[in-house]
Amino acid sequence: MHKCAGRHETRECHIKTLIENPICINCNGEGHLASWRGCPKFPKINNSYPKSTYAQKLKTNLTAQTPPTYPEKITEPAAQSINHDLGDLKEIRNALKIVKDALNEFPNLLEISKRLNKSKFEKLNLLTQLIN
Repeated sequence: MHKCAGRHETRECHIKTLIENPICINCNGEGHLASWRGCPKFPKINNSYPKSTYAQKLKTNLTAQTPPTYPEKITEPAAQSINHDLGDLKEIRNALKIVKDALNEFPNLLEISKRLNKSKFEKLNLLTQLIN
């Protein structure tokens, strides 16, 4: 800043008193110094765009992002386990059918199975009776 329009800073100026008619070094106009904001050539600060707030940024990010859509799939392991369970049920049904047929063919089979809780010798006797 130049107080007297000389090529030195204001603090180094030899004039220490108030100047009646100062000269502006920006516009060479009289009556004001270069630091006066009313000077036509006073450097203007470019107005930057107003900064958006965090909430505004977050809102635009949320509206810009669409939630990903995933196609619904039936997972194959689930389908395989269903098939496996159905196979097990069929096997159990067949086993029960065989037991039912055996009980119809040998009505004393239930009575013999109750007696099988006894000694080994008695078990062998019961099994031989069943075969004969």
